[in-house]
Amino acid sequence: LPYIKNLTIPVVSTIHGAGFQAGEIEEFKKYSGNTFIALSKRANVVLPYIHFSAVVYNGVNLADCRFVGQPEGAPYFAWMGRYSPHKGALDAIRASLTAGGVITLVGFEDTRYGDYLAQVKKYVDGAKVRLLDTMIGHVKYAFLGNAKALLFPIHWEEPFGLVMIEAMACGTPVIAYNRGSVPEIVKDGVTGFIIEPEEEDIKLDRKRFNLLASGKKVKPFLGGHSWIIKKRGIEGMIEAMKRIGEIDRAACRRHVEENFTVEKMVEGY
Repeated sequence: LPYIKNLTIPVVSTIHGAGFQAGEIEEFKKYSGNTFIALSKRANVVLPYIHFSAVVYNGVNLADCRFVGQPEGAPYFAWMGRYSPHKGALDAIRASLTAGGVITLVGFEDTRYGDYLAQVKKYVDGAKVRLLDTMIGHVKYAFLGNAKALLFPIHWEEPFGLVMIEAMACGTPVIAYNRGSVPEIVKDGVTGFIIEPEEEDIKLDRKRFNLLASGKKVKPFLGGHSWIIKKRGIEGMIEAMKRIGEIDRAACRRHVEENFTVEKMVEGY
């Protein structure tokens, strides 16, 4: 940001995060005249100290994402991300085990939360809970495309969540907690299911994001919705996993084609 004032051409800065420290917040305020882009309407709300000029959703290159109408091989649920409490890998594992399914996790260690990955590994047995290394390119899309659903039980205000549109582009529905951008990306009952978090988690969110907003109260994007699944938290995820066959995989692909392509992203900028 300090360099922008010396440039003679227009510059836009896209904000990919949602959690900034007090010192960083003060820096953003200094550059309030700059053009900032939010990745979702929700990010615009939870970062009130940044003046956003527009919301532009991320996009995927559909040519890279092979549509899978019928998953191949033994059925499994997928989780993908970094191993931190924010991403909810433990919630996904516990839901899958209780539902009697198989879950395959693909991710990378967040060194700030080494103990979290250790907790995840306690469940890994190679049969019901499997752990694979980080994937890229066609290997990643094949993994997502052959899953019954992507589990996305996040515990933070996710600004976007790229893996959700990557999964849906392959035809895979998403089961996600109602946090951050989730209601903007997943169509409840059409491209997956949205689950309300537990009441205790909502209280933690309220505390966390009031602080995050540097003294300004931010209303949690939780509650007050009429989602199809009425149970909360892990119980809600389990019910959604059992009902995942109700979701039309072709509708998941169409949703991305209509809203989250690279072309639409470029158009937005």
